[in-house]
Amino acid sequence: MIPGRSERTRAAWHDAVIYQIFIDRFAGYGQRCDPMEQDFLGGNLAGIRDNLSYLRMLGVTCIYITPFFKGDAYHGYHATDFFAIDPRFGTDRDLHALVDDAHALGMKVMMDFVPNHCSQHHPMFVDAQQNPLSKYRSWFRFVEYPHAYRCFMNLPVLPQFNFENGEVWQYLIKAGSYWLETFDLDAMRLDHVLGPPASFWKSFRDAMVQVRPDVFLLAEANLNGVDFRRHNALLSLPMSVRELRSHRNLSAQHHALMLAYGDTFDGYLDFTFQSIIADFARGAMSRETAQMKIRHHVGTLPPTSVVVTQLDNHDLDRIAWTARDDYTRIAQAIELQFSIDQPRLIYYGTELGMTQHAGFQHEQGNTDILARQPMPQPADRNLEHPLFTAYQKCTGVLA
Repeated sequence: MIPGRSERTRAAWHDAVIYQIFIDRFAGYGQRCDPMEQDFLGGNLAGIRDNLSYLRMLGVTCIYITPFFKGDAYHGYHATDFFAIDPRFGTDRDLHALVDDAHALGMKVMMDFVPNHCSQHHPMFVDAQQNPLSKYRSWFRFVEYPHAYRCFMNLPVLPQFNFENGEVWQYLIKAGSYWLETFDLDAMRLDHVLGPPASFWKSFRDAMVQVRPDVFLLAEANLNGVDFRRHNALLSLPMSVRELRSHRNLSAQHHALMLAYGDTFDGYLDFTFQSIIADFARGAMSRETAQMKIRHHVGTLPPTSVVVTQLDNHDLDRIAWTARDDYTRIAQAIELQFSIDQPRLIYYGTELGMTQHAGFQHEQGNTDILARQPMPQPADRNLEHPLFTAYQKCTGVLA
């Protein structure tokens, strides 16, 4: 690491207000659409750009946008080209314009980078599977060629890259460098860091810092939905599974992971905080107990740690569902989130009380759509919603 970089990163990001935008569901989609469709609704980069003033009213200082790679899934995590924007999301010009306008308003822009896997329709995987002599065959982890291979969470649609192949490293590092250098992006949220080995991540980090010395690399080290018996062969953890499972619950395991990774990344999405806040939201603990647990958790991390606190995100139940639409309790959760000196993430629509009609079930598949409903159109947004007001007070927009 560059001497002093952790301290500078902490200083630059400790008070950030990061707004997570699910591109296809946020803005730009048509008035008539089926929100339960596992398909593209039409949200796009231009729609995000049109809403920057709305985000500024909320006190947002950084927008985090889900993957915009060319791919075959509405959520962007099934890439077929790591060097192109999906035309359904927009063009290079649209991304340049979004970044320029955000920067002009004092907002940073964070992209979502997904290096662990790709779509089964990625040309390299198609060639690897169809051609026994393909140079790309060794880029993937075939168990019984050509139909059995390692894949993200055992989902055949997402073949996992083989990180024992140095060409894979070069390809993914080149892709990351391309986006940072070409579009002047400020940060990267790194998807499923539990898949690639720590040695890859350190090389990736060093390469990104070469391109942009002040880039913020935010890790998603998430164990929600991970079954160590079924998924162990797909993981490259910084500690043994036995050691990790010795921690009493998921919250403690997430805390242990952040400590084990150390300064491999600049920051971590804080799933320990989220577990505590979810328990508070559902009424399982008092505000005082939640505050004590949060302070203990953050207090036992290294002083230069940057952990991005979150109430919910696209892979979890919305906080309004968890709290049974108790806005007073959710407002208290927001206050708890802003009570510690760490970056805060707002999942799109939380400020308007967006909820869902059933709970998310990892093992059933496709229920994630429940937490990914379309953002209300601008004319339908209640800017006097108690949660919108709660965020404005916490971000300092309202005195």
